[in-house]
Formats: sequence, structure tokens, C-alpha cells
Amino acid sequence: VVFRLRHKSGREVWVEDHGRIVYDNTGKILFHEGVLRDVTERKESEEKIAELAEFNKSILTSAPVGIITVNKERKITSANKAFADMMGCPDLEEVFNADIELPIFNDENIKSFFQKAIEHGQGFEINKLPFTSHWNKQLIINLKGVPQKGKDGRIFGVVIVVNDVTDSVHAEEENAKLEKQLRRAQKLETIGTLAGGIAHDFNNILAPILGFTELALLKAGNDERLARDLNQVLKGTRRAKELVEQILLFSKQSEKERRPLALQSLIKEALKLLRPSIPTTIEIKKEINPSCPLVLADATQIHQVIVNLCTNAWQAMENGGKLTIKLDQVKVDNEMANLYPNLYPGQYAKLTVADTGSGMNEETIDRIFEPFFTTKSVDKGTGLGLSVVHGIVRNHQGEIIVNSEPGKGTIFDIFFPIVQQDEQTRQDTEKTLKGGNEYVLIVDDELIIAEMVKNMLENFGYKADIFKTGSDAIEVFEQTPDRYNLLITDLTMPHLTGLDLADELRKRQPHLPVIIMTGFGDTLTKRTLNHYGISHVVNKPVSVKELLPAVRKVLDES
Repeated sequence: VVFRLRHKSGREVWVEDHGRIVYDNTGKILFHEGVLRDVTERKESEEKIAELAEFNKSILTSAPVGIITVNKERKITSANKAFADMMGCPDLEEVFNADIELPIFNDENIKSFFQKAIEHGQGFEINKLPFTSHWNKQLIINLKGVPQKGKDGRIFGVVIVVNDVTDSVHAEEENAKLEKQLRRAQKLETIGTLAGGIAHDFNNILAPILGFTELALLKAGNDERLARDLNQVLKGTRRAKELVEQILLFSKQSEKERRPLALQSLIKEALKLLRPSIPTTIEIKKEINPSCPLVLADATQIHQVIVNLCTNAWQAMENGGKLTIKLDQVKVDNEMANLYPNLYPGQYAKLTVADTGSGMNEETIDRIFEPFFTTKSVDKGTGLGLSVVHGIVRNHQGEIIVNSEPGKGTIFDIFFPIVQQDEQTRQDTEKTLKGGNEYVLIVDDELIIAEMVKNMLENFGYKADIFKTGSDAIEVFEQTPDRYNLLITDLTMPHLTGLDLADELRKRQPHLPVIIMTGFGDTLTKRTLNHYGISHVVNKPVSVKELLPAVRKVLDES
């Protein structure tokens, strides 16, 4: 028996009683005889051990990571609540009843880590292991193991800290994907800028060659040999001109008139054109939604997109296969819009061209939109087809997404924004130009352009002042800020850009509507336009058919 006594010094001590009670013949207690042993130190040690055990238990309970102990037979002997939650287990007791096999025990190479911990006392750390728990929870985990030793120094198990890194790994993968898309976009933008500059210069060289050759042909008269030679020059020059047009399309510097179009008819026309050249070993499957709404597009360019993608598809299936063309209306949500910067939440027409051909690896996918890059032989392509497709799609405020694996075929998904009702209305109202009597502030460092815009507006009743620099415009605006109802400014100007000028003037008059004139309107994102309060963008060269409806629309909305 262990109990407490008060020592003559006043302190309390724990004693252990080893003795017996002596009784007389009648059963009456005569006396107690035995030995009392002071076990205070032992009792205090036991209390400290109990406190330490309770402390360790509280750590296990509150720890944000999973902690388990595993014996030599690879069975879990203890676990905390965080581990149970991580595994998707509703009750901690179920962990011990379940046959949980951690990834470290499944792979022969990784299994050796555990064996070394048991046999040689070596700790281990393994990161980013995919794992499916007993309760079908998909995880990616980090493991850190420390051998457990008894008083005799022998190892009887391993303490393993399990950290769920699923979300962080997925976030890293998503960031890496976005960075890759950004690098690809920047690369294509750089190549496009270079290609566009070269194409413009090349066009200037071709123009006199084409013109003077045609004049020489007219003067050739009856000289058949000379006429034949000049026609060959013309033929080569025209081919070069077509090549320049393709480069300009890729670089997004060629703009054509667009109107609301039904993609269904364009697909039908393109397939009718392609069918004779596609081998009979290739099956063509069409899944066209007849009610897919219109898109605002140039018919010739979209036709070129369809033909190029279908041509690439059937050329990738030399031994036959299936070419699938789909068209449907889809909704782009915020999550998808965040993944692809050129997409915004809303309704899109989704055109899909899929093949069951040879497919592509990641390295090839990274380069397919570069001009003159091709995996085909010289006689089968120039490497401009997909470059042109990319330029056309981006120029139509769309997006092109590629999914491919070697041996599993390729899928191209192209998204075109659906024409909103107000855009269709705008197409109709542009036929009737309407004027007004508002006061417009026009700023352009090319005075001849500013004067041209002023004449356009004044012919329809508007009043306008023009300035060559943003600083001059700000100086006059500060004196009479309420005079002007609209700012029309060039984007690229020395000292103060059109965006900066808009920002400065809107500080003085917050509700001032702004129209930007630019030759590079596709470089302005919606986020930039919203940030600077830009109501509309007009592409140069400015036409009265585009300017007047834009001015009237912006003023009416403001």
C-alpha cells in the first residue's frame, strides 16, 4: 500500500507499507507490524512521467500535421486526429482497424528507407508522394521518419510525420502552367512583332517590283519571250505578296472587315472543299450544333482557320484514322478565364478539330505556332499554317488551346466570342451615321490626323479643339474642365501617352469618356482599358464609318 505521511519536518512524503496486522484469538486487532519505505522520489518520477505523457498527448492532439507510430510489422500503433482527418477517416479508432498501406510500403525502392530506419536507425524524408487513402481520398504527402528506441537501445518502430501538400503541389503545377503559357505568349508576341515589321518593309519592296513589271508587260507588245519572262516575275511576286499577307495575319497587323457570321455554313464549305483531297481511309465525323449563335468575324480568315486545321489533322493520319469537327456554344467561367488571359467570362462558340494521328510532345507543342516551324517534309508545308491560325484567332479576340500526346492524336479547341445583341445593332446602325452638338477634345502628335478627325466630327455637328501634346491639352482643360464632353486621343505619343493623358484628365473630371486611337489596339487588354476608364478603341487609319457610331455610342452611354 502506498500513501502519504507528514514528516516531522513538516513536508509530505510518500511511503510504501510492507507489513501485516496481528489478531488475537477472538479476531481483535492487536497491532500492526511491518516496514515503511520512503518512495517519494519514485512517486514524483511517476507523476513527471504521467505529466510528460499528457503533454505529449496534447502535442499529438493539437499538431497540424499527421503523426503516427509504426511497428516493425508496418502496422500503425498510434495516430493523432490530424492524421485521421487527413486520411478522410471520420473516427480516429477506425485508423487502427483499417489496413492502411502508406506509399513507403508499396514501392520497393522507397520501402528500403523504412527498412534502414528499423535495422540501422537511419531517419528518412520523402517528398511529394501520390497516395490514395483507405477512404479513397487522393493526396500528395511528405513523409519524415524517425526511429523509435527502447531503454536497451533496440529499435522497435518508427515515428512518421505525414504532411498533406496536395493543395500546394497543385498550386505549384498551376503556376508552372501559367508561367509556361506566359513565356509562350511572350515568345510569339516577340516573333510576331519582328515578323510584322519585316513584312511591312517587304511589302514596300514588292510594290514597285509588281507595278513596274506590270508596266513592262504592257510595253512588251508582241515579244512573247519577254512577256513570258515578265509573267514569271509577276507569278513569283504575287506568291511573295501572299506570303507577306500570311505573315501579317500571324503578327495580327492585318485587319479586315468583320460581320456576324454563322460558323456552321463556313465549316460545311470548308469540308466540301477539302473532301476530295482527304484520303478515303480517313473518316470525317461532324458534331455541329445548328443553333450555335453568330460570331463577329471575317469569313475568309475563319475559312482559312478551318482549312488549315483540317489539313494538319489529316496529314497527321497517314495510315488512316478519324477527323472530328465539333461546334457548340459554351460558357467560359471565371476559373477558365483565369487560366487563359485571352478569354473572359461569357458565352463562346467553341470549334474543335480533333484527329487520331501521331500526336505531339510538349517540346513540339511549344513551337507549333512559330512561323516556319514544321515537322513535315519540305514538299508538304511551309510552317506558316498554324502561325496564321494563331494570328487570326487572337485577332478575333479568341483563344486556341492544344491538347496532344504522342500516339494519341491532337485536339485543337478554338473559342470565338459570340456576337452580343448590341454588337449586331452596332453593325446595323453604322449604316446610318448620326451626329451631335457636343464638344470634343482631340489630341494627336500628328496634327494632320487630329485635323482629319476634327473635320469628320464638325461635318456632323460636333465642336472640337485639337492639340499636338498632352501637356497642352491638360493646360487648356484645367481652365475650362466643363467644356469638353469627350476626349479622343492617340495612344502612342511622346512624353505623355494617351493612357496617361486620360488618367490625368479623369482626375479633374472623373466621368469624362475617352476614345483611344491606335494602330495596335490588340495590345490593349480589357483590364488596361477598365483601369484607365477607356470607353472605346478606334483602329487607325480612322474611318468616318467607325468613328461616328463610336462617338455617338460613347456619348449616349455616358
